Amino acid sequence: MQKYAFKFFPSTKYLNYALKVETYTLQKAANLVMNVDGCIGTLFLDLLHSSSLFTEVRGMSSLADTHTL
Repeated sequence: MQKYAFKFFPSTKYLNYALKVETYTLQKAANLVMNVDGCIGTLFLDLLHSSSLFTEVRGMSSLADTHTL
């Protein structure tokens, strides 16, 4: 999924951040990798962000209001 996103998504802002977090957490323990659910959630945010349908604040508040992600 990551390779696909890097190749085809207009922006991978949140994926890049999640991978930095993963790098940091892997220094703590070898089993703290980003799982599939985390990758899907991150890519969903990247798609929303790059769609220009939501501002960052509006998109996050909409997700929080509907309890989705």
